[in-house]
Amino acid sequence: MKQIGRVLLAVLAAVLLAAGVTACGSGDEESTGGASVASTPAVPCKGEPVVLGTITSLGGPAPLKDIMGGVEAAAAAVNHDCTAGRPIELVTCNDEGSQSRGADCGREIVSSGAIGLVGSGGVASVSFEPIVQGAGIPSIGNLSTDPTELAALTSFPFYSGLTRIAARSSLHHAAGAKSVSIVVPDNPVLQTLYDTMEEVCEEFGVEIDQFIPIPANATDMAQYASQAAESESIMILVDQQAEGVLRELLHLGVSPADMVISAPTLSQEEADEFGDEINGLYMTSPTVPLTDTDNEGVAQYMAETEAIGVDDHGVDGMVAWRAMHVVADVIKTLPNPTADSLKEAMDTYAFAPPEAAPVDFAKLAFPDIKVFTEFRVYSREYAAWVIEEGKVELAAPPFLDPGTDFQL
Repeated sequence: MKQIGRVLLAVLAAVLLAAGVTACGSGDEESTGGASVASTPAVPCKGEPVVLGTITSLGGPAPLKDIMGGVEAAAAAVNHDCTAGRPIELVTCNDEGSQSRGADCGREIVSSGAIGLVGSGGVASVSFEPIVQGAGIPSIGNLSTDPTELAALTSFPFYSGLTRIAARSSLHHAAGAKSVSIVVPDNPVLQTLYDTMEEVCEEFGVEIDQFIPIPANATDMAQYASQAAESESIMILVDQQAEGVLRELLHLGVSPADMVISAPTLSQEEADEFGDEINGLYMTSPTVPLTDTDNEGVAQYMAETEAIGVDDHGVDGMVAWRAMHVVADVIKTLPNPTADSLKEAMDTYAFAPPEAAPVDFAKLAFPDIKVFTEFRVYSREYAAWVIEEGKVELAAPPFLDPGTDFQL
């Protein structure tokens, strides 16, 4: 199966429009299955196309299909309305959660002529990000969990892993906890991040009792939950195994109010399976819940993904979707878009989307905290979610500053 797909979402010529063709490439390419524009662009989009890329995992140990779907949906909408001022050509690559595939994807993005990598992320980012960044291609809206992404000058994460750790630490502190055990993926690549997490947690009022690493192939969560249950409070940072850990902790009698998990790891559908059993469970997210369709940003994200048939939705997918819209807005201001000019424009770009915390690349988010100043962290606020009557709700008005004392 090919790992690279070139999806031309704009209709560039009348012959393509007449034939109904909106994607080019061989039939074994893989995307989310919905990247197409259903109708003639509302605004004629002329000019030389700009190539952008995205890399994530559609399979493997931690698939992130919502990321690919979010980027594809935004690209389709951008081309439909010509908001970038020229067509966007989106190059997609599925790294399958493999380091070797990730490196292949990085090289394919470089050879494609892409001027930016948009919304990418996953367990293989440590293999593709150095390749892309080494070619001078900025990575925008990336998940940013490994040291390369956190420090590289061509990296423009909206909501870095460190910001998310600060948010969870703040939430534990607000709930009255003094210490925490953290359930993490057993991944040597992330060890540097784990070391940094100790400093971050202490800055925001909690100490780490222990890290509890879970191998990617582990299926029985009982022993890991038993270790965590001995702690005052628990932070769950695994994705695919979060539901299993949560079930075992509940079986051991741990109160949901003593746990904080990452919002993307538990969807409303999964929460429905637990019902009232997880009332009081806290989650943190850079965004409001996806169930808040009264929010303008959430409503737009859902409409654009559904318009091209994307079935996988999530917080990371919505962040990646926003990243494509941000890049399109920036490209429109560039007379001759290149990787260098895109990076230069991003260096001072700021935005405050309705669905997520504000980002300002012109200034560090935590200039007074040394551990943060060593990395590219440009957003400090977050949304606190809680499960009430089996439903995901906001625990406090968004967005919260982890440096501000508050009580839940």
